[in-house]
Amino acid sequence: MTLLKLAEKQVAFLKMGLYGPQGSGKTKTAGLVLIGLHRMLKAKSPIAMFDTETGSDYIVDDFKEAGIPLMVHKSRSFADLVAILREVQGGGYFGFLADSVGHPWEDLMLAAKIKAGVTRLSYYMFGPIKERWNEEYALPWLNAKLHCIICGRLRTLIEEEVDEKGVKTLT
Repeated sequence: MTLLKLAEKQVAFLKMGLYGPQGSGKTKTAGLVLIGLHRMLKAKSPIAMFDTETGSDYIVDDFKEAGIPLMVHKSRSFADLVAILREVQGGGYFGFLADSVGHPWEDLMLAAKIKAGVTRLSYYMFGPIKERWNEEYALPWLNAKLHCIICGRLRTLIEEEVDEKGVKTLT
């Protein structure tokens, strides 16, 4: 018995991540990819953007020129990111761009610090944070029946510190 079978054409949705330093062209590239895909598939519905850094201001003219509505929500809140993703999954949208996902991630970490009453997160605290991120955002994003692109800021240095009790934290 074989698990392999002949490949067949099936419906697929783009899931793309762009990662790099500020000013490297992540937002512009994501916008152009969505515009090109929209044109190629002769779509009619708008594209939604969750904008944490006013990146939509740099691509709005590209969408206007292409005749594609770009619906934007500007926020850095994890709760808003989840709400917008749910909204676009409800139908009527061709694609979803989240730029940059680092800010909602930081919002989620800040909430964990406040809840725990600490100023730094230890390693063991990341499990519940990652679990919430995956359940509320990452898995719904991956399973969304629309074309999705996320942009993430490059962080070049992460340091590990160990306090007097031997507890490890990341900075």
